[in-house]
Amino acid sequence: MGSCHAVCNTQLLKRYGELDPRVRPLVFAVKHWAKQRSLNDASNGTLSSYAWIMLVLFFLQARGILPCLSPLDEVSDTASTVASSDDMSTLSSPTNSTSSNHASTALSSSTQPITPSSEQQPRAHLGVLSAEKDSVGSLLVAFFQFYAYEFDYRHNVVSLRCGHALPKLAKWGLGLGTWRFSIEDPFDLHHDVGRVIFHPKGQERILNELRRAAEMSQVPTCQLDELCAAQVECTCFICDKPGHAPRDCADSTPTSTPVALAPLTDRPSPIRSRSTGGPPPPPPVLQALPPHAKLLKRPRRRSKSKGATSMAKKKLLVAWRTVA
Repeated sequence: MGSCHAVCNTQLLKRYGELDPRVRPLVFAVKHWAKQRSLNDASNGTLSSYAWIMLVLFFLQARGILPCLSPLDEVSDTASTVASSDDMSTLSSPTNSTSSNHASTALSSSTQPITPSSEQQPRAHLGVLSAEKDSVGSLLVAFFQFYAYEFDYRHNVVSLRCGHALPKLAKWGLGLGTWRFSIEDPFDLHHDVGRVIFHPKGQERILNELRRAAEMSQVPTCQLDELCAAQVECTCFICDKPGHAPRDCADSTPTSTPVALAPLTDRPSPIRSRSTGGPPPPPPVLQALPPHAKLLKRPRRRSKSKGATSMAKKKLLVAWRTVA
């Protein structure tokens, strides 16, 4: 991501953070969880930190906490001003804001269990306005539930610009598969932030971690340290073998397994070999065909009819007389 794009992202997060004090702590909590669980490495087929921020903001829009800031061009217009000032460190540093104090408290506290509020029910909060008493922990639980079980990533696109999901077919056409998350970049509408998930095993890994977090957060005694426990596995999630990263895996590009086809040596043929009297061996191209495949017959060359031949002779005779 370029420096200007990073500044726009920071400005966008700042604007949304000013609308609700729970935005920045929730963003930091999700980013910390993704980092601990090895889910924020775009070079290895998982989502980037920028993508996780987009997912958090879209989730808060779906809950009715955040509105759709329109137009987003205002953020891009102020990017150059912010990039040339010293406020960049203030915007991105979690130690220089009141909201980040809530984030550090939510991330470091291991004495308070992460449980949903009594009024929050799983899979029932899409489009429902959230009350102010919903804590960051309750929103974190709802975030895991939303993307693990509710959001239809196969047919919908995350659109922070619109504030609601877009049909994937209408947005990207037939060229995009339905097996991974698709996130519209609000600053580049032709850019899919989720395209870094280059293998279906990467999407499967992200979904498994979201479901793990959603299930663990339903336990009343679950602590944040347990939820964000560091991922210690050193195996590639594509081939389940150690010693290399997913981007270096030989199976990183999914390909279809070729089907072994039986040769046609047992097919009876009316053509007999002059030397042995038996059927001649099929050509190498035909050996790869299945037994039930039909041999293509060469079309017979049709002879010209007598009428066509006589007409050609008449035209030739007329032409000869004209020349003479």
